[in-house]
Amino acid sequence: MWIAGVGARMVFYFAATHGAGPAIARFSVAHHITGPGAWTAALVMMALADVLTRLAVVYLRGRLAHPQHPGPRGTCPGRRRRLS
Repeated sequence: MWIAGVGARMVFYFAATHGAGPAIARFSVAHHITGPGAWTAALVMMALADVLTRLAVVYLRGRLAHPQHPGPRGTCPGRRRRLS
């Protein structure tokens, strides 16, 4: 997912600087997106959404892989105790 997000931003930049500028300008006018700050904010928010989505997926995968695990303070069931 991270590679897809970074790749999408790179493709957008490449397209914007290699001929798709007029199409992006028409899209901006049609959707009332004014000023370069709006596109900057949109790309930053897209990166933030990418990070938050990745964190949520990693958290959920960890919870689904080990649903009985009590957490960082408890001991994992099935783990052997050391005899001292």
